[in-house]
Amino acid sequence: MKISHELTRKMTRRCGYSICILLTLYLLSAGPIIAVCRQFAASPVGPSPAMVYIGMFYTPLFSIPVLSPLIEFYIGLWEKIV
Repeated sequence: MKISHELTRKMTRRCGYSICILLTLYLLSAGPIIAVCRQFAASPVGPSPAMVYIGMFYTPLFSIPVLSPLIEFYIGLWEKIV
């Protein structure tokens, strides 16, 4: 019984690490991708239809009031770089 509990705890911890890594990558990828999309949207050609799906993917980030200013700042930094 003790071994099963230890295995469950190890699996839960590893899943937690994986989820944290994926969320970190999600947050870090928002800046460059949204900065490039904003530049494409401002071009004379106009936005591409794929930007709708990109917007749907990153919309949940902007629904968190505490994160929104930080993400906008991060995107602003990437807009200066790109």
